[in-house]
Amino acid sequence: MLLKFKEWLLIESTVGQILKIRYRPEIIQAGIAGALKWLGTKAWARNLSKDKLTSFARWGVYQFLRAEEAKNPHPIQAILRTDLKSTAVPGSAWDGADTTAWTRAISGPGVMIGFEGGVPDYLAFAMANGAYNIFNKLNNPDYTPENLKDESEEWHVNVASKERSAGPEGRPVPLDGMPAGWQWVSLDKGYCKEEGDAMGHCGNAGYRDGDNIYSLRDSRNVAHLTFIVNNGVLGESKGFGNNKPSKQYHSMIIPLLLGEDNGQEIVGHIRGGGYKPENNFHFEDLTKEQQQFILQRKPYILDYFDFLKNKSKGDPEAVKKLIDDDFGFEFEKIDFGNGFAKVKSWDDFQDMITWLKNDTQSDMKEVPDFEDGFMDWHFNTDTRSAIDTFGYSASPENEKLMEEIIELMKAGEPEDEDSDYDIEWAAENNYEVSRALRFSAEDGMRIGAEGDALQHVTKYFGKEVDDNGFEMVRMSGGNWELRISLSNLSKLHGDMAGSGESLGNMVKFDYKAPYHGYSGFDDDVYNERLSEMLGEVKDSLSDKLVAQSPV
Repeated sequence: MLLKFKEWLLIESTVGQILKIRYRPEIIQAGIAGALKWLGTKAWARNLSKDKLTSFARWGVYQFLRAEEAKNPHPIQAILRTDLKSTAVPGSAWDGADTTAWTRAISGPGVMIGFEGGVPDYLAFAMANGAYNIFNKLNNPDYTPENLKDESEEWHVNVASKERSAGPEGRPVPLDGMPAGWQWVSLDKGYCKEEGDAMGHCGNAGYRDGDNIYSLRDSRNVAHLTFIVNNGVLGESKGFGNNKPSKQYHSMIIPLLLGEDNGQEIVGHIRGGGYKPENNFHFEDLTKEQQQFILQRKPYILDYFDFLKNKSKGDPEAVKKLIDDDFGFEFEKIDFGNGFAKVKSWDDFQDMITWLKNDTQSDMKEVPDFEDGFMDWHFNTDTRSAIDTFGYSASPENEKLMEEIIELMKAGEPEDEDSDYDIEWAAENNYEVSRALRFSAEDGMRIGAEGDALQHVTKYFGKEVDDNGFEMVRMSGGNWELRISLSNLSKLHGDMAGSGESLGNMVKFDYKAPYHGYSGFDDDVYNERLSEMLGEVKDSLSDKLVAQSPV
Protein backbone atom coordinates (compact mmCIF):
# COMPACT_ATOMS: atom_id res chain seq x y z
CA MET A 1 0.00 0.00 0.00
CA LEU A 2 1.15 3.56 -0.62
CA LEU A 3 0.73 4.82 2.91
CA LYS A 4 2.54 3.97 6.08
CA PHE A 5 0.28 2.65 8.81
CA LYS A 6 0.39 5.86 10.90
CA GLU A 7 -0.54 7.94 7.88
CA TRP A 8 -3.44 5.60 7.28
CA LEU A 9 -4.78 6.16 10.78
CA LEU A 10 -4.67 9.96 10.37
CA ILE A 11 -6.84 10.20 7.29
CA GLU A 12 -10.12 8.92 6.01
CA SER A 13 -9.37 6.01 3.64
CA THR A 14 -10.60 7.49 0.37
CA VAL A 15 -8.89 7.69 -2.97
CA GLY A 16 -9.16 11.49 -3.13
CA GLN A 17 -7.48 12.06 0.22
CA ILE A 18 -4.71 9.55 -0.52
CA LEU A 19 -3.97 11.46 -3.71
CA LYS A 20 -3.79 14.76 -1.80
CA ILE A 21 -1.33 13.38 0.71
CA ARG A 22 0.91 11.53 -1.67
CA TYR A 23 1.28 13.81 -4.70
CA ARG A 24 1.60 17.45 -5.65
CA PRO A 25 -1.81 19.02 -6.39
CA GLU A 26 -0.88 20.12 -9.92
CA ILE A 27 -0.03 16.52 -10.81
CA ILE A 28 -3.41 15.29 -9.64
CA GLN A 29 -5.23 18.14 -11.36
CA ALA A 30 -3.43 17.46 -14.62
CA GLY A 31 -4.23 13.79 -14.39
CA ILE A 32 -7.93 14.35 -13.70
CA ALA A 33 -8.16 16.97 -16.46
CA GLY A 34 -6.58 14.57 -18.94
CA ALA A 35 -8.87 11.76 -17.83
CA LEU A 36 -11.97 13.91 -18.24
CA LYS A 37 -10.88 14.93 -21.71
CA TRP A 38 -10.32 11.29 -22.58
CA LEU A 39 -13.71 10.31 -21.14
CA GLY A 40 -15.30 13.06 -23.23
CA THR A 41 -14.39 11.12 -26.36
CA LYS A 42 -16.34 8.05 -25.18
CA ALA A 43 -19.98 7.75 -26.22
CA TRP A 44 -20.98 5.91 -23.04
CA ALA A 45 -19.78 8.82 -20.85
CA ARG A 46 -21.30 11.79 -22.68
CA ASN A 47 -24.63 11.80 -20.81
CA LEU A 48 -23.08 11.59 -17.33
CA SER A 49 -22.49 14.62 -15.15
CA LYS A 50 -18.99 15.99 -14.65
CA ASP A 51 -19.13 15.23 -10.90
CA LYS A 52 -19.80 11.56 -11.57
CA LEU A 53 -17.11 11.32 -14.20
CA THR A 54 -14.64 13.13 -11.93
CA SER A 55 -15.07 10.42 -9.33
CA PHE A 56 -14.15 7.79 -11.92
CA ALA A 57 -11.28 9.92 -13.28
CA ARG A 58 -9.84 10.34 -9.78
CA TRP A 59 -10.04 6.59 -9.27
CA GLY A 60 -8.26 6.01 -12.58
CA VAL A 61 -5.45 8.43 -11.62
CA TYR A 62 -5.00 6.66 -8.31
CA GLN A 63 -4.92 3.19 -9.91
CA PHE A 64 -2.37 4.38 -12.44
CA LEU A 65 -0.09 5.93 -9.81
CA ARG A 66 -0.33 2.87 -7.59
CA ALA A 67 0.53 0.55 -10.48
CA GLU A 68 3.47 2.74 -11.55
CA GLU A 69 4.89 2.98 -8.03
CA ALA A 70 4.60 -0.78 -7.53
CA LYS A 71 6.33 -1.37 -10.85
CA ASN A 72 9.18 1.14 -10.50
CA PRO A 73 8.97 3.10 -7.24
CA HIS A 74 12.10 5.26 -7.33
CA PRO A 75 12.08 6.78 -10.85
CA ILE A 76 8.32 7.29 -10.82
CA GLN A 77 8.50 9.25 -7.57
CA ALA A 78 11.01 11.60 -9.11
CA ILE A 79 8.94 12.06 -12.22
CA LEU A 80 5.60 12.57 -10.53
CA ARG A 81 6.93 14.90 -7.83
CA THR A 82 9.19 17.13 -9.90
CA ASP A 83 8.47 17.10 -13.62
CA LEU A 84 4.93 16.95 -14.94
CA LYS A 85 6.00 16.78 -18.58
CA SER A 86 8.79 14.22 -18.13
CA THR A 87 8.88 11.28 -20.50
CA ALA A 88 11.87 9.53 -18.95
CA VAL A 89 9.66 6.51 -18.33
CA PRO A 90 7.24 5.92 -21.26
CA GLY A 91 3.63 6.34 -20.17
CA SER A 92 4.55 7.40 -16.63
CA ALA A 93 3.45 11.03 -16.81
CA TRP A 94 0.74 12.87 -18.69
CA ASP A 95 -0.16 16.26 -20.06
CA GLY A 96 -3.59 17.51 -19.04
CA ALA A 97 -4.16 18.90 -22.52
CA ASP A 98 -3.08 15.72 -24.33
CA THR A 99 -5.77 13.05 -24.67
CA THR A 100 -3.32 10.65 -26.33
CA ALA A 101 -0.92 10.91 -23.41
CA TRP A 102 -3.67 10.10 -20.94
CA THR A 103 -4.86 7.15 -22.99
CA ARG A 104 -1.32 5.81 -23.07
CA ALA A 105 -0.87 6.38 -19.36
CA ILE A 106 -4.12 4.84 -18.16
CA SER A 107 -3.92 1.83 -20.47
CA GLY A 108 -0.19 1.19 -20.15
CA PRO A 109 -0.12 -0.45 -16.70
CA GLY A 110 -3.40 -2.24 -17.28
CA VAL A 111 -5.48 0.21 -15.23
CA MET A 112 -8.42 -0.18 -17.56
CA ILE A 113 -8.05 -3.92 -17.87
CA GLY A 114 -10.85 -5.35 -19.97
CA PHE A 115 -12.23 -1.88 -20.67
CA GLU A 116 -14.27 -3.25 -23.49
CA GLY A 117 -16.66 -6.15 -23.84
CA GLY A 118 -19.41 -4.41 -21.91
CA VAL A 119 -17.51 -2.68 -19.07
CA PRO A 120 -18.42 0.82 -20.34
CA ASP A 121 -22.13 -0.17 -20.49
CA TYR A 122 -22.04 -1.35 -16.91
CA LEU A 123 -20.14 1.73 -15.71
CA ALA A 124 -22.53 4.13 -17.46
CA PHE A 125 -25.52 2.34 -15.97
CA ALA A 126 -23.97 2.18 -12.51
CA MET A 127 -23.00 5.85 -12.50
CA ALA A 128 -26.38 6.98 -13.82
CA ASN A 129 -28.41 4.81 -11.44
CA GLY A 130 -26.15 4.45 -8.42
CA ALA A 131 -26.13 0.70 -8.90
CA TYR A 132 -23.94 -1.43 -6.62
CA ASN A 133 -22.90 1.71 -4.65
CA ILE A 134 -20.45 2.49 -7.41
CA PHE A 135 -19.23 5.81 -5.95
CA ASN A 136 -18.42 4.27 -2.58
CA LYS A 137 -16.43 1.61 -4.43
CA LEU A 138 -14.54 4.14 -6.52
CA ASN A 139 -13.52 5.85 -3.29
CA ASN A 140 -12.25 2.58 -1.83
CA PRO A 141 -8.46 2.25 -2.34
CA ASP A 142 -8.78 -1.55 -2.58
CA TYR A 143 -11.33 -1.47 -5.43
CA THR A 144 -9.32 -2.55 -8.48
CA PRO A 145 -9.90 -2.63 -12.25
CA GLU A 146 -10.26 -6.41 -11.94
CA ASN A 147 -13.14 -5.87 -9.49
CA LEU A 148 -14.75 -3.53 -12.01
CA LYS A 149 -14.49 -6.11 -14.76
CA ASP A 150 -15.93 -8.89 -12.55
CA GLU A 151 -18.90 -6.75 -11.53
CA SER A 152 -19.52 -5.86 -15.17
CA GLU A 153 -19.69 -9.54 -16.08
CA GLU A 154 -22.06 -10.27 -13.22
CA TRP A 155 -24.30 -7.35 -14.21
CA HIS A 156 -24.47 -8.50 -17.83
CA VAL A 157 -25.30 -12.06 -16.76
CA ASN A 158 -28.14 -10.86 -14.54
CA VAL A 159 -29.53 -8.63 -17.28
CA ALA A 160 -29.35 -11.44 -19.84
CA SER A 161 -30.97 -14.04 -17.58
CA LYS A 162 -34.01 -11.80 -17.01
CA GLU A 163 -34.65 -11.91 -20.74
CA ARG A 164 -34.32 -15.67 -21.12
CA SER A 165 -36.85 -18.43 -20.69
CA ALA A 166 -36.49 -21.47 -18.46
CA GLY A 167 -34.35 -24.38 -19.60
CA PRO A 168 -35.56 -27.94 -20.26
CA GLU A 169 -36.49 -30.17 -17.36
CA GLY A 170 -33.61 -32.00 -15.74
CA ARG A 171 -32.95 -34.28 -12.80
CA PRO A 172 -31.78 -32.22 -9.78
CA VAL A 173 -28.36 -33.27 -8.43
CA PRO A 174 -28.01 -32.40 -4.73
CA LEU A 175 -24.51 -30.99 -4.10
CA ASP A 176 -22.94 -29.68 -0.93
CA GLY A 177 -21.95 -26.02 -0.93
CA MET A 178 -24.45 -24.72 -3.48
CA PRO A 179 -25.75 -21.15 -2.81
CA ALA A 180 -29.44 -20.76 -2.07
CA GLY A 181 -31.61 -20.66 -5.18
CA TRP A 182 -29.08 -22.44 -7.41
CA GLN A 183 -28.79 -26.07 -8.44
CA TRP A 184 -27.21 -28.35 -11.04
CA VAL A 185 -29.48 -30.64 -13.02
CA SER A 186 -28.50 -33.67 -15.09
CA LEU A 187 -30.21 -33.99 -18.46
CA ASP A 188 -29.15 -37.66 -18.63
CA LYS A 189 -28.31 -37.38 -22.33
CA GLY A 190 -25.47 -36.12 -24.50
CA TYR A 191 -27.44 -33.84 -26.80
CA CYS A 192 -30.33 -31.52 -26.03
CA LYS A 193 -31.71 -29.03 -28.55
CA GLU A 194 -33.81 -27.32 -25.88
CA GLU A 195 -30.74 -26.70 -23.72
CA GLY A 196 -28.99 -25.29 -26.77
CA ASP A 197 -31.92 -22.98 -27.52
CA ALA A 198 -32.03 -21.75 -23.92
CA MET A 199 -28.25 -21.20 -23.79
CA GLY A 200 -27.57 -19.88 -27.28
CA HIS A 201 -25.36 -22.78 -28.37
CA CYS A 202 -25.63 -26.08 -30.27
CA GLY A 203 -26.71 -28.23 -27.31
CA ASN A 204 -23.65 -30.48 -27.83
CA ALA A 205 -24.74 -31.53 -31.32
CA GLY A 206 -21.39 -33.26 -31.90
CA TYR A 207 -21.77 -35.45 -28.82
CA ARG A 208 -19.85 -38.68 -28.23
CA ASP A 209 -21.03 -41.90 -26.65
CA GLY A 210 -20.99 -41.45 -22.89
CA ASP A 211 -21.56 -37.67 -22.90
CA ASN A 212 -23.94 -36.27 -20.29
CA ILE A 213 -25.10 -32.68 -19.94
CA TYR A 214 -25.09 -30.95 -16.56
CA SER A 215 -26.86 -27.59 -16.53
CA LEU A 216 -26.64 -24.89 -13.84
CA ARG A 217 -30.05 -23.39 -13.04
CA ASP A 218 -31.23 -20.43 -10.96
CA SER A 219 -34.42 -20.23 -8.90
CA ARG A 220 -36.49 -19.62 -12.07
CA ASN A 221 -34.93 -22.68 -13.75
CA VAL A 222 -33.06 -20.43 -16.19
CA ALA A 223 -29.92 -22.17 -17.46
CA HIS A 224 -26.62 -20.34 -16.87
CA LEU A 225 -23.92 -22.94 -17.60
CA THR A 226 -23.73 -26.08 -19.73
CA PHE A 227 -21.04 -28.62 -18.75
CA ILE A 228 -20.41 -31.84 -20.71
CA VAL A 229 -19.08 -34.81 -18.70
CA ASN A 230 -18.05 -38.14 -20.19
CA ASN A 231 -17.11 -40.96 -17.81
CA GLY A 232 -15.73 -38.54 -15.26
CA VAL A 233 -13.96 -36.25 -17.76
CA LEU A 234 -15.16 -32.66 -18.05
CA GLY A 235 -15.13 -31.53 -21.67
CA GLU A 236 -16.88 -28.41 -22.92
CA SER A 237 -17.91 -26.06 -20.13
CA LYS A 238 -19.50 -22.86 -21.35
CA GLY A 239 -21.76 -20.04 -20.34
CA PHE A 240 -24.55 -18.46 -22.38
CA GLY A 241 -23.71 -18.05 -26.07
CA ASN A 242 -20.58 -20.20 -25.72
CA ASN A 243 -18.98 -17.50 -23.58
CA LYS A 244 -16.52 -18.25 -20.80
CA PRO A 245 -18.17 -18.74 -17.38
CA SER A 246 -17.60 -15.60 -15.31
CA LYS A 247 -16.17 -15.57 -11.81
CA GLN A 248 -19.57 -15.22 -10.20
CA TYR A 249 -20.22 -18.89 -11.08
CA HIS A 250 -17.03 -20.29 -9.56
CA SER A 251 -18.62 -20.92 -6.18
CA MET A 252 -21.20 -23.07 -7.99
CA ILE A 253 -18.73 -24.86 -10.25
CA ILE A 254 -16.63 -26.06 -7.30
CA PRO A 255 -19.46 -28.21 -5.84
CA LEU A 256 -19.86 -29.92 -9.22
CA LEU A 257 -16.12 -30.63 -9.43
CA LEU A 258 -16.16 -32.18 -5.96
CA GLY A 259 -19.61 -33.74 -5.99
CA GLU A 260 -21.16 -37.11 -6.75
CA ASP A 261 -24.21 -38.13 -8.74
CA ASN A 262 -25.94 -41.29 -7.53
CA GLY A 263 -22.82 -42.24 -5.60
CA GLN A 264 -20.49 -41.79 -8.58
CA GLU A 265 -17.83 -39.11 -8.93
CA ILE A 266 -19.07 -36.53 -11.44
CA VAL A 267 -15.77 -34.94 -12.49
CA GLY A 268 -12.43 -36.67 -12.05
CA HIS A 269 -10.46 -34.85 -14.73
CA ILE A 270 -10.77 -31.53 -16.57
CA ARG A 271 -10.03 -31.98 -20.26
CA GLY A 272 -11.78 -29.13 -22.10
CA GLY A 273 -11.81 -29.14 -25.89
CA GLY A 274 -14.72 -28.73 -28.27
CA TYR A 275 -15.88 -25.51 -29.90
CA LYS A 276 -13.88 -22.42 -28.86
CA PRO A 277 -11.90 -24.31 -26.20
CA GLU A 278 -10.43 -21.03 -24.94
CA ASN A 279 -13.93 -20.12 -23.71
CA ASN A 280 -14.27 -23.20 -21.52
CA PHE A 281 -13.98 -23.00 -17.76
CA HIS A 282 -10.34 -23.61 -16.84
CA PHE A 283 -9.03 -24.72 -13.49
CA GLU A 284 -6.64 -21.75 -13.55
CA ASP A 285 -9.64 -19.39 -13.62
CA LEU A 286 -10.14 -20.13 -9.92
CA THR A 287 -8.25 -18.31 -7.19
CA LYS A 288 -5.14 -19.95 -5.77
CA GLU A 289 -7.05 -20.73 -2.58
CA GLN A 290 -9.90 -22.36 -4.50
CA GLN A 291 -7.47 -24.42 -6.57
CA GLN A 292 -5.69 -25.63 -3.46
CA PHE A 293 -9.01 -26.49 -1.82
CA ILE A 294 -9.91 -28.77 -4.75
CA LEU A 295 -6.45 -30.30 -5.15
CA GLN A 296 -6.40 -31.32 -1.49
CA ARG A 297 -9.50 -33.41 -2.19
CA LYS A 298 -8.75 -34.46 -5.76
CA PRO A 299 -5.00 -34.32 -6.41
CA TYR A 300 -5.54 -36.18 -9.69
CA ILE A 301 -8.01 -33.76 -11.28
CA LEU A 302 -5.45 -32.05 -13.53
CA ASP A 303 -3.52 -35.14 -14.60
CA TYR A 304 -5.25 -37.40 -17.08
CA PHE A 305 -3.18 -40.47 -16.19
CA ASP A 306 -3.38 -39.92 -12.43
CA PHE A 307 -7.15 -39.73 -12.89
CA LEU A 308 -7.17 -43.03 -14.81
CA LYS A 309 -4.94 -44.68 -12.21
CA ASN A 310 -7.32 -43.57 -9.48
CA LYS A 311 -10.31 -44.76 -11.50
CA SER A 312 -8.78 -48.19 -12.15
CA LYS A 313 -7.31 -48.48 -8.65
CA GLY A 314 -3.76 -48.58 -10.03
CA ASP A 315 -4.13 -51.67 -12.24
CA PRO A 316 -1.82 -51.02 -15.28
CA GLU A 317 -3.81 -53.25 -17.62
CA ALA A 318 -7.05 -51.60 -16.61
CA VAL A 319 -5.48 -48.17 -17.18
CA LYS A 320 -4.30 -49.20 -20.64
CA LYS A 321 -7.78 -50.44 -21.54
CA LEU A 322 -9.26 -47.10 -20.46
CA ILE A 323 -6.71 -45.27 -22.60
CA ASP A 324 -7.34 -47.55 -25.60
CA ASP A 325 -11.09 -47.03 -25.27
CA ASP A 326 -10.72 -43.27 -24.89
CA PHE A 327 -8.56 -42.90 -27.99
CA GLY A 328 -10.25 -45.64 -30.00
CA PHE A 329 -6.81 -47.09 -30.64
CA GLU A 330 -4.94 -50.08 -29.25
CA PHE A 331 -1.54 -48.91 -28.03
CA GLU A 332 1.18 -51.53 -28.00
CA LYS A 333 2.42 -50.45 -24.58
CA ILE A 334 1.86 -47.79 -21.91
CA ASP A 335 5.14 -47.41 -20.01
CA PHE A 336 4.39 -45.42 -16.85
CA GLY A 337 7.86 -46.07 -15.46
CA ASN A 338 9.59 -44.34 -18.36
CA GLY A 339 6.74 -41.97 -19.15
CA PHE A 340 5.85 -42.88 -22.74
CA ALA A 341 3.33 -44.78 -24.83
CA LYS A 342 4.43 -47.07 -27.67
CA VAL A 343 1.95 -46.48 -30.47
CA LYS A 344 3.22 -48.95 -33.08
CA SER A 345 6.41 -50.79 -34.05
CA TRP A 346 7.84 -52.17 -37.30
CA ASP A 347 10.55 -54.65 -38.17
CA ASP A 348 10.55 -53.49 -41.79
CA PHE A 349 11.34 -49.85 -42.58
CA GLN A 350 9.22 -49.82 -45.73
CA ASP A 351 6.19 -51.05 -43.75
CA MET A 352 6.62 -48.06 -41.45
CA ILE A 353 6.71 -45.65 -44.40
CA THR A 354 3.63 -47.31 -45.92
CA TRP A 355 1.69 -46.88 -42.66
CA LEU A 356 2.69 -43.23 -42.43
CA LYS A 357 1.59 -42.67 -46.03
CA ASN A 358 -1.75 -44.47 -45.78
CA ASP A 359 -2.94 -44.10 -42.18
CA THR A 360 -1.69 -40.70 -40.98
CA GLN A 361 -1.67 -37.05 -42.04
CA SER A 362 2.08 -37.26 -42.71
CA ASP A 363 3.47 -35.90 -45.98
CA MET A 364 5.64 -38.75 -47.26
CA LYS A 365 5.45 -37.99 -51.01
CA GLU A 366 9.17 -37.33 -51.28
CA VAL A 367 10.22 -40.49 -49.45
CA PRO A 368 11.63 -42.97 -52.02
CA ASP A 369 10.04 -46.37 -52.37
CA PHE A 370 12.67 -48.61 -50.84
CA GLU A 371 11.23 -51.77 -52.38
CA ASP A 372 9.22 -51.82 -55.60
CA GLY A 373 10.73 -48.84 -57.37
CA PHE A 374 13.95 -48.40 -55.49
CA MET A 375 16.14 -50.52 -57.75
CA ASP A 376 14.79 -48.85 -60.90
CA TRP A 377 16.76 -45.62 -60.44
CA HIS A 378 18.90 -44.98 -63.51
CA PHE A 379 21.99 -42.81 -63.97
CA ASN A 380 23.32 -42.20 -67.48
CA THR A 381 27.09 -41.74 -67.61
CA ASP A 382 29.19 -40.88 -70.66
CA THR A 383 32.51 -42.60 -71.38
CA ARG A 384 34.62 -39.59 -70.38
CA SER A 385 33.00 -39.43 -66.92
CA ALA A 386 33.27 -43.20 -66.57
CA ILE A 387 37.00 -43.01 -67.25
CA ASP A 388 37.34 -40.30 -64.57
CA THR A 389 35.45 -42.53 -62.14
CA PHE A 390 37.89 -45.36 -62.87
CA GLY A 391 40.76 -43.04 -61.98
CA TYR A 392 39.62 -42.41 -58.41
CA SER A 393 37.51 -45.48 -57.58
CA ALA A 394 39.00 -48.52 -59.28
CA SER A 395 40.62 -51.10 -57.02
CA PRO A 396 44.23 -52.25 -57.66
CA GLU A 397 42.84 -55.56 -58.93
CA ASN A 398 40.70 -53.79 -61.52
CA GLU A 399 43.58 -51.50 -62.51
CA LYS A 400 45.70 -54.61 -63.19
CA LEU A 401 42.84 -56.21 -65.09
CA MET A 402 42.54 -53.10 -67.27
CA GLU A 403 46.28 -53.24 -68.03
CA GLU A 404 45.93 -56.88 -69.10
CA ILE A 405 43.00 -55.97 -71.38
CA ILE A 406 45.03 -53.20 -72.98
CA GLU A 407 47.90 -55.64 -73.64
CA LEU A 408 45.51 -58.14 -75.21
CA MET A 409 44.03 -55.41 -77.41
CA LYS A 410 47.51 -54.28 -78.52
CA ALA A 411 48.41 -57.84 -79.43
CA GLY A 412 45.62 -57.95 -81.94
CA GLU A 413 46.40 -54.60 -83.55
CA PRO A 414 49.26 -53.34 -85.80
CA GLU A 415 51.74 -51.40 -83.69
CA ASP A 416 51.30 -47.62 -83.96
CA GLU A 417 53.98 -45.40 -82.47
CA ASP A 418 51.57 -42.43 -82.37
CA SER A 419 49.01 -44.18 -80.13
CA ASP A 420 48.84 -43.91 -76.34
CA TYR A 421 47.85 -47.37 -75.33
CA ASP A 422 45.87 -46.40 -72.25
CA ILE A 423 42.33 -46.67 -70.87
CA GLU A 424 41.03 -43.94 -73.16
CA TRP A 425 42.41 -45.79 -76.18
CA ALA A 426 40.86 -49.02 -74.91
CA ALA A 427 37.41 -47.46 -74.37
CA GLU A 428 37.51 -45.76 -77.76
CA ASN A 429 38.48 -48.92 -79.63
CA ASN A 430 36.43 -51.49 -77.74
CA TYR A 431 32.72 -50.97 -77.11
CA GLU A 432 32.66 -53.63 -74.40
CA VAL A 433 35.36 -51.81 -72.40
CA SER A 434 33.40 -48.55 -72.70
CA ARG A 435 30.22 -50.36 -71.69
CA ALA A 436 31.90 -51.97 -68.64
CA LEU A 437 33.22 -48.60 -67.45
CA ARG A 438 29.86 -46.84 -67.90
CA PHE A 439 27.62 -49.53 -66.43
CA SER A 440 29.85 -50.02 -63.39
CA ALA A 441 29.95 -46.27 -62.73
CA GLU A 442 26.16 -46.07 -63.04
CA ASP A 443 25.73 -48.95 -60.59
CA GLY A 444 28.07 -47.27 -58.11
CA MET A 445 26.13 -44.01 -58.38
CA ARG A 446 22.72 -45.66 -58.17
CA ILE A 447 23.50 -47.79 -55.14
CA GLY A 448 25.37 -44.89 -53.55
CA ALA A 449 22.36 -42.60 -54.06
CA GLU A 450 20.04 -45.26 -52.68
CA GLY A 451 22.24 -45.55 -49.61
CA ASP A 452 22.33 -41.77 -49.26
CA ALA A 453 18.53 -41.65 -49.53
CA LEU A 454 18.10 -44.33 -46.89
CA GLN A 455 20.57 -42.57 -44.62
CA HIS A 456 18.83 -39.21 -45.14
CA VAL A 457 15.36 -40.62 -44.43
CA THR A 458 16.44 -42.61 -41.38
CA LYS A 459 18.35 -39.60 -40.04
CA TYR A 460 15.17 -37.52 -40.41
CA PHE A 461 13.09 -39.99 -38.44
CA GLY A 462 15.87 -40.48 -35.93
CA LYS A 463 15.72 -36.86 -34.80
CA GLU A 464 12.32 -35.48 -35.88
CA VAL A 465 9.42 -34.95 -33.47
CA ASP A 466 6.12 -33.85 -34.98
CA ASP A 467 3.95 -31.01 -33.68
CA ASN A 468 1.97 -33.31 -31.39
CA GLY A 469 5.05 -34.90 -29.84
CA PHE A 470 5.14 -38.18 -31.80
CA GLU A 471 8.65 -39.46 -32.44
CA MET A 472 10.25 -42.42 -34.17
CA VAL A 473 12.81 -44.39 -32.19
CA ARG A 474 15.27 -46.73 -33.90
CA MET A 475 15.97 -49.68 -31.65
CA SER A 476 19.28 -51.53 -31.31
CA GLY A 477 17.90 -54.45 -33.33
CA GLY A 478 17.15 -52.17 -36.29
CA ASN A 479 13.37 -52.10 -35.78
CA TRP A 480 11.44 -48.85 -35.31
CA GLU A 481 8.91 -47.68 -32.71
CA LEU A 482 6.48 -44.77 -32.83
CA ARG A 483 6.33 -43.24 -29.36
CA ILE A 484 4.77 -40.28 -27.57
CA SER A 485 5.46 -39.05 -24.04
CA LEU A 486 2.61 -39.43 -21.57
CA SER A 487 2.57 -35.66 -21.01
CA ASN A 488 2.08 -35.08 -24.76
CA LEU A 489 -0.48 -37.88 -24.92
CA SER A 490 -2.41 -36.21 -22.11
CA LYS A 491 -2.38 -32.91 -24.01
CA LEU A 492 -3.44 -34.71 -27.18
CA HIS A 493 -6.35 -36.19 -25.24
CA GLY A 494 -7.62 -32.66 -24.68
CA ASP A 495 -6.93 -31.48 -28.22
CA MET A 496 -8.81 -34.43 -29.75
CA ALA A 497 -11.86 -33.96 -27.56
CA GLY A 498 -14.94 -33.72 -29.72
CA SER A 499 -12.89 -33.39 -32.91
CA GLY A 500 -13.82 -36.78 -34.35
CA GLU A 501 -10.20 -37.28 -35.35
CA SER A 502 -8.53 -40.67 -35.15
CA LEU A 503 -5.17 -41.01 -33.44
CA GLY A 504 -3.50 -41.69 -36.79
CA ASN A 505 -4.73 -38.35 -38.09
CA MET A 506 -2.81 -36.63 -35.30
CA VAL A 507 0.52 -38.04 -36.58
CA LYS A 508 2.04 -35.48 -38.94
CA PHE A 509 5.60 -36.05 -40.14
CA ASP A 510 6.57 -33.99 -43.19
CA TYR A 511 9.63 -35.34 -44.99
CA LYS A 512 11.43 -33.22 -47.59
CA ALA A 513 14.13 -34.62 -49.86
CA PRO A 514 17.36 -32.60 -50.07
CA TYR A 515 17.23 -29.80 -52.64
CA HIS A 516 20.25 -31.19 -54.55
CA GLY A 517 18.81 -34.72 -54.59
CA TYR A 518 20.56 -37.81 -53.31
CA SER A 519 24.24 -38.28 -54.05
CA GLY A 520 26.91 -40.74 -52.98
CA PHE A 521 28.96 -43.48 -54.59
CA ASP A 522 29.37 -47.11 -53.59
CA ASP A 523 32.96 -48.17 -54.36
CA ASP A 524 32.33 -51.80 -53.45
CA VAL A 525 29.38 -52.17 -55.81
CA TYR A 526 31.30 -50.34 -58.52
CA ASN A 527 34.39 -52.54 -58.29
CA GLU A 528 32.36 -55.73 -58.06
CA ARG A 529 30.44 -54.92 -61.24
CA LEU A 530 33.59 -53.63 -62.97
CA SER A 531 35.54 -56.78 -62.14
CA GLU A 532 32.73 -58.95 -63.51
CA MET A 533 32.37 -57.03 -66.78
CA LEU A 534 36.10 -56.47 -67.41
CA GLY A 535 36.66 -60.17 -66.72
CA GLU A 536 34.21 -60.97 -69.50
CA VAL A 537 36.03 -58.55 -71.83
CA LYS A 538 39.39 -60.16 -71.03
CA ASP A 539 38.05 -63.67 -71.66
CA SER A 540 36.56 -62.56 -74.95
CA LEU A 541 39.80 -60.98 -76.12
CA SER A 542 41.81 -64.02 -75.06
CA ASP A 543 39.48 -66.35 -76.98
CA LYS A 544 39.73 -64.15 -80.05
CA LEU A 545 43.55 -64.18 -79.99
CA VAL A 546 43.60 -67.98 -79.65
CA ALA A 547 41.29 -68.32 -82.61
CA GLN A 548 43.50 -66.06 -84.74
CA SER A 549 46.74 -67.92 -83.89
CA PRO A 550 48.10 -70.31 -86.59
CA VAL A 551 47.81 -73.96 -85.80
